[in-house]
Amino acid sequence: MVSRNLSDWVSDLLPQLAPEQVPDMAMPPANDPQPVEVVPAMPSPPAEGIDLSSVTHAERRAALTGSAMALLGEARHYGVSVVVRCGHPRLSGKLPPEATETRFLHRLGESRRAVVIAADSLARGWSVEWDEEYTEYRITPPRRAVTADVEPYVVDVPANRRPASWVDTEGKPVPDGSVCQCCRGTLWWREMMRPQGWRCRTCHPPTGAVPVTEQDTREGADGTPARIAS
Repeated sequence: MVSRNLSDWVSDLLPQLAPEQVPDMAMPPANDPQPVEVVPAMPSPPAEGIDLSSVTHAERRAALTGSAMALLGEARHYGVSVVVRCGHPRLSGKLPPEATETRFLHRLGESRRAVVIAADSLARGWSVEWDEEYTEYRITPPRRAVTADVEPYVVDVPANRRPASWVDTEGKPVPDGSVCQCCRGTLWWREMMRPQGWRCRTCHPPTGAVPVTEQDTREGADGTPARIAS
């Protein structure tokens, strides 16, 4: 029986992997004398992204001091890194054959949630330091950003966060100060004609098939939507 974590991880990464890198999850033994009837596999549903906005500080501390950190270090050893996009893990780089021999992807899959939380925490500015005096790891949350006078900024508070996309057929402007809850982006777009809703440009970039309208919601930026031809 394949764990849900592993199948989700494979669903996340399958487009990036070479055939020989896909984890061997349900293959019959090579020396099995009985003929095996090959049944076409049903397509697996896409893995659900992890809602990182609901992750507690306790979960982040646990992920940053557990096996997930060792897996992130092993990824760096292989010359790749784990990045998180809207709650989904992505591998940046190409795994060497050694990673297949050590079942690296299998072990990543078994710790999918913890690895995603740890990678996201580091990207947000959490730090992990070894305390020699108390012989334990010291976990420090990110400091609140200090506002700068030289450029617009956004105060990232829960009230300002919005999903990476939402339906809005009326084409109402995005409220000033809105921040994507997935990537903390502040640039949004929608169709110029017959708008279907606003999307975060980082998480859901436009395809270029139709002209779009963009809006920047940083404080200090001009809140008027800019009409551009995509």
